[in-house]
Amino acid sequence: MSSNTPLYAIPISKRPPNTWLRFFQAFLFTILFNSACIMINGSQFVFLLPFRILPFRWSRKLYYAGIRYTKGAFGSLQILMCQWFAPTKLLITFETQGMGAFTQEEIDKYILKDKEGNAVGLDLPTKFVLIANHQVYADWWYAWCLTYFMSPQGIHRYVYITLKKSLRWVPIVGWGMQFFKFIFLARSWASDRQQLARDLATLGREAEREGKPLCFMLYPEGTLVSKDTRPKSKKYAEKMGITDMKHILLPRSTGLHYSLRSLAPRIPDLRLFDLTVAYPGIPPLGYGQDYYTLRSLFFDGVAPPAVHIHIRMFDVTKGVPIGNLSGTTSAATPDPKSKRIVEVDIPSDEKEVFDIWLRKLWQEKDDGMDKFFETGSLASKGAPTVEIPLRLRRKREILDAFCFFWPASVAYLWGRLRGLVSRNRWTQLERQFSSPLEKRVDGVPVTHLEKCKFQYQAKRESTNLSQQVTRMSKVSRERSSHNCLLGFKKRSQLFLKNSEHGSTGMEVEETHLSRLVEFFGHDDGDQV
Repeated sequence: MSSNTPLYAIPISKRPPNTWLRFFQAFLFTILFNSACIMINGSQFVFLLPFRILPFRWSRKLYYAGIRYTKGAFGSLQILMCQWFAPTKLLITFETQGMGAFTQEEIDKYILKDKEGNAVGLDLPTKFVLIANHQVYADWWYAWCLTYFMSPQGIHRYVYITLKKSLRWVPIVGWGMQFFKFIFLARSWASDRQQLARDLATLGREAEREGKPLCFMLYPEGTLVSKDTRPKSKKYAEKMGITDMKHILLPRSTGLHYSLRSLAPRIPDLRLFDLTVAYPGIPPLGYGQDYYTLRSLFFDGVAPPAVHIHIRMFDVTKGVPIGNLSGTTSAATPDPKSKRIVEVDIPSDEKEVFDIWLRKLWQEKDDGMDKFFETGSLASKGAPTVEIPLRLRRKREILDAFCFFWPASVAYLWGRLRGLVSRNRWTQLERQFSSPLEKRVDGVPVTHLEKCKFQYQAKRESTNLSQQVTRMSKVSRERSSHNCLLGFKKRSQLFLKNSEHGSTGMEVEETHLSRLVEFFGHDDGDQV
């Protein structure tokens, strides 16, 4: 192999060992990523779960809004980890000729540009099912990052993924995914059907009633292309009498077909986005996991120079043969609140039509991979390309990635509450200081503040309280009382800050008040 060959084009097993600096960066990634995951999951348990338990509508709304925030935080965290440890960019192209093609007017409409005319993001429809070919385990990572740029509405907060049921109880990660309402399947249609029906009904109802975005992510191939799965795909193709794919696996249509039929009646404007994803460095007929793993990306720091994503878009009700839904309404689709789940059965002839359509789509996807290995691009010649670096748009989103909003908000509210209580205490204290005493000293009315001042001076000069009062004229006594109150107002806040480092209670006793007077007894206008 040539010495000029980039690392990403060399199989992982043949790459040179990492340097000590790289080991340190891998350690730092582990600390930061795990800390952020703990913060996100901890916020879900500590701050959000109590709202879920309360039997109020407003508490449920707060709970779901908080869950969306934590899901967006995890999406931002993925981009931040790429930005810091595995820099790359997305090269997005649009289909203009085959199935799911965009018109030029649609492309111009969906691309967001800055003042200089540079493409900075997309503004695609916000309710969709997303499917893609599956080459490496990082596919879902980059697909989630893509949703961050797909619309200004923040679709990365509304992502739903199907996962293996065994991941459900993985500490922290699995718990967080349950809060995210991800769908856990056993990979057996007989047992997964009811679970999928319940979860899809919930997602469809929320998108329909609340008008919120929806991104339901599926990989119809079901697994990665590897030396173990390639022979199985070929054997299945021979059994069915169909042509096998060269670079990808044959898709499984049942789960996708059922999902589209369940969601389409509830979401009339539902779209299907098909992504063809390609990574530079993987040779023809090669296996992606030999070149890119999550470990090699973030521990070794060997990321693809770009992730090529080719997008096709279909209107589900018009451009996808999901079958006849004229007798199906949103009320007839699975409802999680009903005791019995009414499933939408798929007639065999309609299932066959959908199978043929999906295989045709996958064949075009396979042809696109051929084009990528020849030209380095998935798009036709002259098609527009949107280049988006994987970076957060705003610096404050770094705090969002670590879910800093929740502890910061609680600390802020706690500080405001303590400040309000403290101000009320000092207002009461000031009123008490400025009110006359019921008893007089030698027939002269004296305020609380004057009395404490006199007691302090008497103790310091070895005299008594009566002698201190007698020594003062009425005018000087009034001036002294006024100046004491001014000094009290100016210094009370500073005294409060100092007292927070000591005793937490502030009982209004003469012993404590004498310390207060001693604290600000050297004011220029506050002399006896």
